[in-house]
Amino acid sequence: MNKKNSKSDFLDVEIPTKEQLGNFARLSRLTLENVNKRNYYRKWCAFWRKYDKDDVMRWIAHPEANYRQLRDVSLLLYEISPQYKRLINYFSKMMLFSYTVTPFKLDRSKPIDKELLKESYYSVLNLLEKMKLRHELTRVFLTCFKEDIFYGYIYRTTDSFYIKKLHPDFCKISQIEDGCFLYAFDFMYFDTRKDELDYYGDEFKRRYELYKKNGNSSRWQILKPERQFCIKFNEDIPYPSIPFVGVFEGIFDIQDYKGLKKVKAENDNYKVLALEIPINTEGDYLISYDDIVDYYERLVDVLPENIGAFITPTKVEDFSFENTGTNDINNVNDATKTFWNDAGVSSVIFGLDKPTAASLNAAIKADESMVFALARQCERNINRLFKHWLKHCVFQIQILDITVFNQSEMFNMYLKAAQASCPTVTMTCAAMGMTPTQMIDLCYLETEVLDLPNKFKPLSTSYTMSGDDEGGAPTQEEKGEELSDSGEQTRESEAHVEYE
Repeated sequence: MNKKNSKSDFLDVEIPTKEQLGNFARLSRLTLENVNKRNYYRKWCAFWRKYDKDDVMRWIAHPEANYRQLRDVSLLLYEISPQYKRLINYFSKMMLFSYTVTPFKLDRSKPIDKELLKESYYSVLNLLEKMKLRHELTRVFLTCFKEDIFYGYIYRTTDSFYIKKLHPDFCKISQIEDGCFLYAFDFMYFDTRKDELDYYGDEFKRRYELYKKNGNSSRWQILKPERQFCIKFNEDIPYPSIPFVGVFEGIFDIQDYKGLKKVKAENDNYKVLALEIPINTEGDYLISYDDIVDYYERLVDVLPENIGAFITPTKVEDFSFENTGTNDINNVNDATKTFWNDAGVSSVIFGLDKPTAASLNAAIKADESMVFALARQCERNINRLFKHWLKHCVFQIQILDITVFNQSEMFNMYLKAAQASCPTVTMTCAAMGMTPTQMIDLCYLETEVLDLPNKFKPLSTSYTMSGDDEGGAPTQEEKGEELSDSGEQTRESEAHVEYE
């Protein structure tokens, strides 16, 4: 009979047979499973299980044939990778889409009807005001930086405007009009989505009926050019190409290093308890096999996740796996810096390195040039649409190269040009975030309705009274330039001395 109530009972127990002791091997498997269940790689999210790093690298080697897979990877990374999402948002939300409207083909050989010209100008402004370009074009940029191509279909009424994004798997660039891309749509899309047809409008319904009548010969059809808005980031590449596909490997590396860092942290806090099996002087066990299992299972039930247990006939001790080394390299930080380098973006912008004014400004200007090129496409597409929508249009939109980073600099440039009698008043207002319509309406309200110029007068100062400034060279702020780090320190020290 097995007894469990006191240590003296150990001398009176039945010695387990060899067959019973053979089951001791099963106990080692319990310990092994207890350790392995903490393996980090079993905790990866669905993305890392769905997209193996080797598969993604193979797709990158042949981007034209694997565009759809790479696009899916890009879309998912935008959702789960904070670095990738920040990279995409950094570029797509940089532009302020400030614009002006300028005449481009006035016939000076005969008298110009000023009233007709003014009426045409207001028509263009009202149309642009309805288009809400800042919102719509931000959506376009976001898609382009994630997928390379934005296939849009325009819906507009007398008081509303919307660009609907079409499914890229059912669109392909087929023509160029006035330097702008036009695409064909695959009407097989509605074979399994007939319930969506009513939401696409009359043109899609009519063309889908033509497809059902003629079959594959009418499967791909070019939609009305005046309804299309197609922008491609990589204009020089004939097939769809993800803009930042080169950073995918870096994202996997970051995830790998995070996993290793987590495993290390868990191992640093992991302990193992050894259960000593008592034996007599002859080496025989003084506890039965059933009791061994019973005590082990009771212990495992109350242990926290970071403590394991196993059974041994030796002395009971605890073990710690904490790393005692002092030269632990931060591989996650290194991999993150590599990610930004692979993207062609300075890590200084995102706070990973100590910035200087000169290096930060140079890095941002290089990035701005990428979005300016994309803005030129949008600008040209809008001007192309004007030709379809407006009769004898002699105006065109100009999207100014103004971003959240250079807004103050551009405002100072336009303001000084206006002070020198250059026709840049509308550009100066645009740099302040105003549309041409807002500028005109606000000017009319303040001058004609509220008579603010006669009610508000500037404060009397030596500058306004004499008309002369204090002389000296213009400051860097007056020139629209930023002070360097050393310049900022010098200014602070001079101000401190003057105060004292």
